[in-house]
Amino acid sequence: MNSTVDKTEVNHFDQPNQDWWDESGSFSALHRLTPCRVEYVVQVIKRNIINQQINSSTQICNNLNIVDVGCGGGLLCEPLSRLGGNVTGIDVSKNAIITAKQHASKMGLKINYICTPPNPYLFLHFLQNETTLLLQLFGLNDLSF
Repeated sequence: MNSTVDKTEVNHFDQPNQDWWDESGSFSALHRLTPCRVEYVVQVIKRNIINQQINSSTQICNNLNIVDVGCGGGLLCEPLSRLGGNVTGIDVSKNAIITAKQHASKMGLKINYICTPPNPYLFLHFLQNETTLLLQLFGLNDLSF
């Protein structure tokens, strides 16, 4: 199996002390986009997964397994966890995963973070459950199943 990991990109995001959670820092664009990304996921869930029988939109992700591939510091994982999702964040950057784990713990969120390159076997593990959403698959050059 060929690797899809771009080592230059990994080195860029694997610098210690990244400012993932500084809304005016180097990831400020992601912070501005996150509400739109969350709203998009919510709309997809409403249209395709649930039967429009929701008592509260604050728990729209209840009983859904959500996998965020390339999660970085967890900027999308945390709001989806707050909406009730069983969230797993995957990234090849060790420092991003450390940051994500620390921030989630500080926020009292239970999110499963895994430092690993994406691979088909991992995806198949998560996709065994029919209520799994797989997010952010762009940037993967070649995944052969």
